[in-house]
Amino acid sequence: MCHLQYFVLVVVIFVVEIVAGVLAFVYRRDVESFLYTELLTGIRQHYPRESEPDTEGLRATWAFLQTTVRFAFSFAAKVL
Repeated sequence: MCHLQYFVLVVVIFVVEIVAGVLAFVYRRDVESFLYTELLTGIRQHYPRESEPDTEGLRATWAFLQTTVRFAFSFAAKVL
């Protein structure tokens, strides 16, 4: 009985993943538009302008992440 429940659960999860993938493909333009507007709105609301002080350290954090990721990718490209 336990194996049957596990099998049914795995099949249900698989079907849900397939449905989610198909829906994401069908509505990809809507999702892309929604994410773009929400991210842009969030950046405008929470990221300081150049003329404003960086009180939360967001500018410094992004600068650090960009240089770190750029270094990691360039290092990986040299190794590979």
